[in-house]
Amino acid sequence: MGVLGSMVVEELRDEGIEPVLYARHFDESLMTSESLAAIRYARGDVLDLPNLVHVMQRYGTTHVVHMAAVLRSQAQENPYLGFKINAEGTVNVLEAARITNVARVVYTSSKSVYGAIPPPYCHPTYEPLPEEGPKNPVRVYDVTKLAGEHMALNYSRDFDLGVSPQLMVPASSPAMALSRGIAKSLRM
Repeated sequence: MGVLGSMVVEELRDEGIEPVLYARHFDESLMTSESLAAIRYARGDVLDLPNLVHVMQRYGTTHVVHMAAVLRSQAQENPYLGFKINAEGTVNVLEAARITNVARVVYTSSKSVYGAIPPPYCHPTYEPLPEEGPKNPVRVYDVTKLAGEHMALNYSRDFDLGVSPQLMVPASSPAMALSRGIAKSLRM
């Protein structure tokens, strides 16, 4: 779990939601003692579909926030690992959610799916980028995030899985805006 994930957990806890954290590692230093007391932790990997299903069933999971990913530089240095965790891991989360009848999956994508951002959507104006704008992923991370968006839409269409893709974009307080957006998406 990373910094953004810990902030999302804090926001969910503040909303009265008792999250189950499913991750390969758990850095307790990223969370308050109140949040640590309120969450449940299940060690696991998004590449382990049977364990994902088991944990979702065990905890009666109704909503999932999927944030597991290999970040840009690591995905570019090791494309196999980047694709495996980011793309295959996303499909595993969606499949486990389908199998266990989860009501909604929030998938965190990235503005990097658009490739180079042209004006007026970049410095100095940073106008909102229309989501339907052309997507031109360049690096491994970008490609895997776009693949995840398309797979999420596929699961939504073909299996009636509630899916809410969320773009990770800068804001005055990016983590705060992200976590509030995710908490809102869970209620949709």
